[in-house]
Amino acid sequence: MGKLDAQLPAAIWKGGLTQVGVPDTFSYELHLEQRGNELSGKAFSVNAKGVKVQFAVKGTWDGQQMLLQEWKQEAPATPRWCLKYVKLNLREDGLGQQLLSGNWRADGCNPGKLWLYPVQENNVITAENTTASRYGRWTGHLDQADREYGFFYEVNLQRDGKGFSQIVSEESGGTARHELEWYWDSVRQVITIVERKVLEKTDPNWPWCIKQAELQLVREPGRQRLSGDWSGFIEGFTLRDGACASGKMYLEKPVVRVESQAEILSQSAIYEQEKDRKVRVDRVLQVNSNKLRIRVWDNGTVDGDIVTVFLNGEQIVTKYRVSKRKWSIPVTLTDEENLLIIHADDLGDITPNTVAVSIDDGTREEVLVLSSDLRVSGGVLIQPFKFKSEK
Repeated sequence: MGKLDAQLPAAIWKGGLTQVGVPDTFSYELHLEQRGNELSGKAFSVNAKGVKVQFAVKGTWDGQQMLLQEWKQEAPATPRWCLKYVKLNLREDGLGQQLLSGNWRADGCNPGKLWLYPVQENNVITAENTTASRYGRWTGHLDQADREYGFFYEVNLQRDGKGFSQIVSEESGGTARHELEWYWDSVRQVITIVERKVLEKTDPNWPWCIKQAELQLVREPGRQRLSGDWSGFIEGFTLRDGACASGKMYLEKPVVRVESQAEILSQSAIYEQEKDRKVRVDRVLQVNSNKLRIRVWDNGTVDGDIVTVFLNGEQIVTKYRVSKRKWSIPVTLTDEENLLIIHADDLGDITPNTVAVSIDDGTREEVLVLSSDLRVSGGVLIQPFKFKSEK
């Protein structure tokens, strides 16, 4: 039985729609009103040629699942389009953003898939217009004052103030997963992360630091970033009798336009169907040229990682055994939204597979670390910067 009078997270949703046997992706938008569990409103669908159709819709919402029916095509009168029955489930995507996704069917038409994101007034989901942007997965790195090497680091911040962290050493120690708590200071715009204990680690003899950090939140186009100092103590000790050398921590979370999210889902769907793995986008990069040089290498212990690299569905590197030598690939971007995926063919001796990737547009080189395993592949959305034309 569904939740009574569960509030829909947003009144406007926007995304994409596909249909079996049709190569193009349709844009799709919902404008809904809610009374109790009942929904009514309008839907708008636009095909690749720019033809827009408006439908009257009705349905129900139980807090997790939306059942929706297009019961009338309002405009244009002809040609007639499919009147769809839709079942959508609420979940979080790889960016930590809320998403409705599911299947649709229609009498006399091939079925398909539909995905929708909540839309704010400016059609952009950012930290300025959704508190949910603090939740979810943040990725980055940390260093330590007494070591010449660094660590890949990520956290997953849950809505109840708890969460998990994962750290991967570039040298000794392997990887570990910690339980944590986190706190939000809205006045200072600071997130405090406090690790409580080590849950699991690949090297049972390696003592990890239990860390605490105060991280300043900064919002920028395409991303949010957290940075600050961390301190801690060695597991099994206290801060008084077993303090770790301190260091600095840096984390990012991508912020993506709704239109870009639809493109990510469209490209990811093909990869996920062929490879039976999910795609998780960790970064959004804006570049100043469509001609890039992408470099891939192992920035940590060389442990036998083997990767395949995809750009917009095309393999640009095939089953490369990652080493300290930087493998360099020149590419030319042809799309406004370009999805780079790191596919792990072999995880080597240390899991997950972490690979350093640099993207050089001729004026700036951005270096990042992507994490992939046999279930989830790390990705980067690359967007060529476009100057607005002068009037």
